[in-house]
Order: sequence, then structure tokens, then C-alpha cells
Amino acid sequence: MVFEDLEIPQFSEFKPVVVDSAVRKNAAKWRERNKRRAQSRKAAANPPTWEVQLVPPEAEPAADEKLKAKVKVDEPQVQEPELPEEAEEELPTRARRQGKTMPGGYYVRSLEEVHRNTMRAYNVRLTKPYQRQREEAEEIPPLEPEPEVEGASQPSRAARAAAQRLQEKEQEAQQAEQQRRVQIAEEKRKEAEKRLQRRMLEAKICKLREQQEAQECAQQEIQRQKKQREEEARQARQAEEKKRQAALDEKRKAEEAARAEEELRRKRREQKDLLRDAQLREERKRRQE
Repeated sequence: MVFEDLEIPQFSEFKPVVVDSAVRKNAAKWRERNKRRAQSRKAAANPPTWEVQLVPPEAEPAADEKLKAKVKVDEPQVQEPELPEEAEEELPTRARRQGKTMPGGYYVRSLEEVHRNTMRAYNVRLTKPYQRQREEAEEIPPLEPEPEVEGASQPSRAARAAAQRLQEKEQEAQQAEQQRRVQIAEEKRKEAEKRLQRRMLEAKICKLREQQEAQECAQQEIQRQKKQREEEARQARQAEEKKRQAALDEKRKAEEAARAEEELRRKRREQKDLLRDAQLREERKRRQE
């Protein structure tokens, strides 16, 4: 049987449906599509950002500026006003920075930022169920006020403790994520080993089944040939027996025919003898008279 002999239906996995638009080349349609894309609202937006973005490192202050900062200690330090949560929500999508700036000057976006940019590229507006809940600020116990040293830029004890707790939390989260990835990789490896063992077992079973079928076919062929030889021998014996019986019948018929002919001759001789005796008796009577 060849592939052409197989009856494949009109819609089948062996004969996939291929539309004309996927095969034929139509440059006019491509040009129209490019024009529509250029005139669309998405084309006017900025291109989507990459997963890893290069951020130029901040320029270090010059030596004279450092000296001025040391000299001007009495001048009040101007701090940038922190935006409240409502103002941060009002910022544009690309202004919200929730990722991490790596030591090499690379900015790695967070998963939420990646998701927001992806949905923005697809023109999908995020709603509250798809936004991450804001973590409530930890309640830090009140500490004794530390004496502020003029010109010192070291953070306070509370800030250091908060930074340490935040770092510990990040380390725990990283360890948990690493353990989860290791577990997932181990599960995948075990599943792959199971699938490989199952496939090897199925292949071995198929091979044994094929060998058994081949042995059965060979045994059946041997039995068939044996029966054929026995049948031929039986037919030969029957033919020989028929020939011998026919020869015996012919011989018996010939013997019976010979005996019948001999008997007929004997009867004829007896009749001749009787007839001659009668003639002799008649002759003798005539002579005596």
C-alpha cells in the first residue's frame, strides 16, 4: 500500500487547509497595509521599551563642588518633594519606574511595568483587578531621636534598619524564587525522564510485539507448509492405491475372462465327446443289426 491508496478526507490533519492569501504574494495589499499602519494611532506612540534598557550613569560632582558642599554646611539642604501616591498614579505610563537599576547602568523593568507596557502596546487599559495592590507601610516602632551631626550624610538608625529589613525581604524572596525555579526544573526533569522511560518501554513493547508477530507468522507458515506436504503425500498415496487397485481389478478381470474361456472350451470338448460317443453308439448299433 502506498500513500496515494490512503483515503484522506477533505479536512484532515494529514491535509492542512491552506488559504490563498497565505500563499500568493500581493504587493498592493502589503502597501495598503503599511499605509494603514503608518496612519494609525499606534504608529504615533513611542516604540515599546525593551526588557533591559541602558540608563546613562549620573555624572559625579566635580572636586570643587565637593569642597563647596563641605564648606557650606550651615546652608539648609534642599530636598526634592516626594510625590504622594495619588500624584504617582497620575503620572504617565512610561514615567512610573518600578524596576531596578543595576550596577552597570542597566535598568531592568519589573513584571508589572512589562505587563503595563505590553498592554499599552496592545491598546488595553488596565483596570483595578489587574493592578497590583499597594503594600501597606510597615509600622516602625518609634526610636529615640539621634543627635544630628552637621555635615554628616549617614542615614539614621531607623533608615538603616528599614533598609536592612528590605534587603532581607528581597533576599528571602530571591531565595524562594530560586527554590521554586529549582523545584520546577526538577519536576520538569523528572517528567522528561518519565516520558523517556515510557517511550522506551513502549518502543520495547512494540519491538517485542513485532517479534512475536513475526514468530507467529513464521510458525504459521511452517505449519501451512507441513500441512501442504502431508496433504500432497496423502494424495500421492491415494493415487498409488488407486493405481494398484485398478491393476488388481484388471488382473482379476483378465483371470476371470481366462477361466470363463477355459470353461467354455471344456464344455465344448465335453459336448464334442458326447456327440462323438453318440455317433459311435449309433454306428455300433447299426453294425450289430
